[in-house]
Amino acid sequence: MDDQPFDPTTIRAAMNLDRQEIEQRKAWLGLDEEDSALLRQIDDLVGPDVEVIVDDLTRALLPDGKGAAPPLDHSRKLLRDYFGELTNADGLGEAFVERRLAMVDALHENVSSDVSWYLAAYLFYLQEVAKRIRELRGGAGEMQQLQRALAKVMFLDLGLAIDAYVFERDRTIRVQQQELEHLSTPVLQLRQGLLILPVVGILDARRAQQLTEQLLEAIRTRRGRVVVLDITGVAVVDSRVANHLIQTVDAARLMGARAIVTGVSPEIAQTLVGLGIDLANVTTVSDLQGGVDEADRLLGLRVVRVDDARPTAP
Repeated sequence: MDDQPFDPTTIRAAMNLDRQEIEQRKAWLGLDEEDSALLRQIDDLVGPDVEVIVDDLTRALLPDGKGAAPPLDHSRKLLRDYFGELTNADGLGEAFVERRLAMVDALHENVSSDVSWYLAAYLFYLQEVAKRIRELRGGAGEMQQLQRALAKVMFLDLGLAIDAYVFERDRTIRVQQQELEHLSTPVLQLRQGLLILPVVGILDARRAQQLTEQLLEAIRTRRGRVVVLDITGVAVVDSRVANHLIQTVDAARLMGARAIVTGVSPEIAQTLVGLGIDLANVTTVSDLQGGVDEADRLLGLRVVRVDDARPTAP
C-alpha cells in the first residue's frame, strides 16, 4: 500500500499471521474441511455469475468511474478477482491469506482506499450470492449449510482485510514519526558561547531525549556557555513537558552551561503555576529577544550601535 513492492509473505509475517494464528482464527469461526467442500459448491454455483455481479456492483458503487482510479475496466478486473477468489478457499491456509492480503492491497491502491466503500462493496456482493443460494432447488437445511459456510469465510476474510487496513494505517503513522524524528531540532550558534535551541511541536519522551542529546553534544563541540531554549512553538505545555525542560536544563548545567527558557507566555505561566511545577531553578524570559539579552549579560557582552562604538575625535 505504499511505493515499495508488495510482498504478501513479508507483510503476513509483519502482521503476525503465521500458521498458528490462521488456524486459531479458523477454530474460533468453526471453519473445517466440511465448510471447504460447501464453499466449493458455492463457487460452482456463483462462479459463472461473478462477472455479472461485479458489473452491477461497479454501476452501483462506481458510477462513471468516480472514486476509482482509471481505467474502470481495471477496477472491474480487480473486483472480479477479489470476489471470485473468496469461495476458492483451497484449505484456507497461508496461501489463501497471502492472496487475500495482496488483493486487498490492489483494491486499496487502484479502486478505493476508503474502508467504508470496501465494506459496502462486500455487502453488495454477499447479498447477490445469498440471492442465488436461495434460488437453489434444495431443502432449507442445505441452504442454511451453504449460507453458514459463506458467513464463516466472510468473517475470516473481513478480519484479514480490516487487519490489512489497520496495519497500513499504523505503518504510515510509524513512517511519519520516523521522518519527524529525522527532522532534528537545530541547535543554532548565535555567537561564541551562545547557543539557541528552538523547540517546535509536541515534546514527547522520545523527542525530549533526542533534543537533550543534541543540545549536550552541541555544548561539548561548540563550547556553549549559555543556551536559550525557545518554546514559543510548543503547542501544549503540561507537567510532562515542563519536567522534560527541567531535565534538559539540569543536564546542560552539568555540562557547564547556563540555560534560559524563553517563549513563556502569560497563559503558559498560569498553567505551570496551576500544575504546581517548580521552576525556581530555571531562568525564564517571556520572549526570544529578552532571552538573548539575558544570555549576553551572563556572557559579559554588551551590544552597541556601530556609531556608538567609534572613538570620538579629540
